Amino acid sequence: MAIQKTKLESKPNWKIGEYNRWADYIELMCLKDEMITPDDMMDILRDGDNDNEYDRGGDTHLEKANELENQMKDYFTLVKSRSREYGAYYPFLLEAGNCIKRSPEFTEKQKQYIFLLACSSICFMKQTDMQKYTTEFERFSKTVLPMLVPSDAVVELFGTKREESGYTGTLRARIEMLAKKLGANTTKSFDHNSKYDKIKAGDDGLDIVAFLPVDQAQAIPFAFAQCTCSYDKWKEKQDTVSMDYWNTKIEPLISYPIFMFVPFSCHNNAGKFYDVTNLRSFLIDRDRIIKLIDKNCDEVFQKEINAFCQKVCLDELFS
Repeated sequence: MAIQKTKLESKPNWKIGEYNRWADYIELMCLKDEMITPDDMMDILRDGDNDNEYDRGGDTHLEKANELENQMKDYFTLVKSRSREYGAYYPFLLEAGNCIKRSPEFTEKQKQYIFLLACSSICFMKQTDMQKYTTEFERFSKTVLPMLVPSDAVVELFGTKREESGYTGTLRARIEMLAKKLGANTTKSFDHNSKYDKIKAGDDGLDIVAFLPVDQAQAIPFAFAQCTCSYDKWKEKQDTVSMDYWNTKIEPLISYPIFMFVPFSCHNNAGKFYDVTNLRSFLIDRDRIIKLIDKNCDEVFQKEINAFCQKVCLDELFS
């Protein structure tokens, strides 16, 4: 049991322009109730109207009601575009009058979409379930990252359960292991900073590393990746895998690609990102993840991906 109905059914305190977030909310409500319409959504928002902006007879009732109706049109238009974009992966059916129904039975592809939707919805979960889904998404992203780097690159988790990739001990010990694998050294400022001896948990912002062990020389090719399920934090988390952040710890570092994995969509109806002003990494969002999965026909890869998605049981998703 992950998503708490009491949290889900309360009016979210989100900005009007967070279109993908609202589209996710519509899809979640549809998963819970099997069907949802714009009128249903408007009722939810009116129920959360503590300032009585939509009360009939109010001075601004008509204006606010029209704004709300236009909002719903925009959100449901985005949902429609998702149906076209995701195709066989989309677990919802569009009916007349903007009615959305969930598929009666889910295919493996549709379960992959539901997994990403669940990972995008941690704000409706209690802390223990949040950690479960963020951890699973990191592992999921590690499975996808090899499609973005050379086929013989080594891809390892640096965060999450570090015993899976051999990074153990204090944060200092783990960063020293990382530096050695990259054919580099730790910096003097890092060596003299005692705080790294005290930190047992944490990953200093790095979730996944990919490197190409070409030879024994310094500065082998590598890439860093960060993963987050948070709509609110992904932009700032890009900095935790940046060269400016890591060259204070490891040297030499030549300019390297950084990837940001998020389970939600950052695309608009036209297939472009809504906002590129704060883009400082290769953003791998839900749209790109599903396209990458769809390109890879390898049976082992598909089996690994499906293993993550089987962990989301619809009967246990809501509590």
